[in-house]
Amino acid sequence: MKKIILTLAMLAWASLSWGQADPFTPGVHYKLIEPAQPTDSKDMVEVVEVFSYGCVHCANFQPYIEPWAEEQSESVSFSRVPVVFQRSWEPLARAYYAAESLGVLDKTHHALFDAIHKERRRIRGNEDIAALFESAGVPSADYTSAAKSFTVETKLRRGVTMASRWGVTGTPSVVINGKYLANGTMAGSYEGLMNIIDYLVTKEKAMMASQTSAAMESAQAVSPEG
Repeated sequence: MKKIILTLAMLAWASLSWGQADPFTPGVHYKLIEPAQPTDSKDMVEVVEVFSYGCVHCANFQPYIEPWAEEQSESVSFSRVPVVFQRSWEPLARAYYAAESLGVLDKTHHALFDAIHKERRRIRGNEDIAALFESAGVPSADYTSAAKSFTVETKLRRGVTMASRWGVTGTPSVVINGKYLANGTMAGSYEGLMNIIDYLVTKEKAMMASQTSAAMESAQAVSPEG
């Protein structure tokens, strides 16, 4: 079964690029991350959405990236990193990690976007966010405790570091396998951005399949008979 999956991935990439120039160009449609950054998903293609709740473009991007993420197979790992470009953005980033640690993102993720961009509510500090969590059915005390936790603090600092290493300068941005950075500005539209993401994910799947196949063949070649 594993060999079949590897073969299908390689065929998908071949059908995408056979007889034609690459549809997307590095430096034009997406950026190369140099040096490439390590990922947490060794056997999968890692896709990371870098966003901010305060960004209206990120809010508008959700109907595109969410269905895509839900449709991906086990060969793709999808996650989010809330960016902190300035200190005032930190409470919103902390809110994401707190909700993640509490297992309530399904209650708060869209609620935060809607409160800021549809309801035009003032969501700035931890008190505002705690009140929103309360209205979403999450006790404000639970939020406050999670937001101050070591786990959230660690994820927050790591997110800031990784966004810098990836070269993120705007949102929404999407990082593919620690190698490529795509964003709406370079893509020109949300639809275009999704096409670029699909292209790069397929490319990485084929590359990983090729490497795995080569490693298997090498192992078989040196394996003693019998």
